Amino acid sequence: LEDLVRRRSMSDVVGDDYVTIRNNRFVIPVRAGAAGRVSGVVQDRSISGETLFVEPLFAVDLNNELLLAVKEEEATVRRLLADLTALVRAEHDSILNSFDALVGADTLGARAKFGRTYRCTQMDFADSGLSLREARHPGLLFTGRPVTPVDILLAEHERLLVVTGPNTGGKTVALKTLGSCALMAQSGILTPVAEGSQLPFSRGVFADVGDEQNIERNLSTFSAHVTNLCEILALVPDGALVLLDEPGVGTDPEEGAALAVGLIRELKALGARVALTTHYTPVKAFAVGHPSAAVASVEFDLDTLTPLYRLVYESLGRSLALPI
Repeated sequence: LEDLVRRRSMSDVVGDDYVTIRNNRFVIPVRAGAAGRVSGVVQDRSISGETLFVEPLFAVDLNNELLLAVKEEEATVRRLLADLTALVRAEHDSILNSFDALVGADTLGARAKFGRTYRCTQMDFADSGLSLREARHPGLLFTGRPVTPVDILLAEHERLLVVTGPNTGGKTVALKTLGSCALMAQSGILTPVAEGSQLPFSRGVFADVGDEQNIERNLSTFSAHVTNLCEILALVPDGALVLLDEPGVGTDPEEGAALAVGLIRELKALGARVALTTHYTPVKAFAVGHPSAAVASVEFDLDTLTPLYRLVYESLGRSLALPI
């Protein structure tokens, strides 16, 4: 076929000097006006209609042989795959055990590499309070930028940590750092904290962080938070760690603050440890007057409006909405 399309005598018959495939058969492009000069079977035509793809008669038997050979090849491949699958099936249990062992080894290698790269330590579990010293957010470590460590502390008798301060000050990052480190420690992963850090064992880590509004599900900012909080209250076990980012936000401030205080009381009654951020004065006042609560504010440079990402305990921070 390639020889045919390259003949000088066919220059005014073929549309181009190439061989192509139509309907799984090798054909040549023939100008529509010269189709009668090539004996064969028309297998297709171009979109413009100016070119017909013709299978010359001498190529029909060859194409038939090729199609049969392809079918035989496919049958052979299927048979070989079936045979190989049967061999694998016979060793299914041992292969699965080997796969699990390799996954375990790979996971241990990844954990060791992470711990070595980011100078991580092994967290101690104790019921004598929560003490994350110089904790760094694991996700921020991957950015390659300098990460300011933060101390997250709760005494043995304290069950609530209220973090205050301006927006962009690092309150939510502190919450996420606590949650990430808790999950990592209980998953057997070295955590990016200083030596001597300790954490109570948690029977679950729950979080309502960020804005989950969704117009497709008819969820406003407030109703999205309430939906999430209802799920947390229905599931939270005794001894859980609950992280709340500005509970009560998205509605009337007085009602939102009342809801936040009621939520704190309910979670404490369920035996959970709670860490939350807030701008609401009633929530701050509740925390200051409660013996099992600790308050902290994020450090902020008022002159440059720059967050310093450190927590100052026994201090209430201003929201600084207007300056920011």
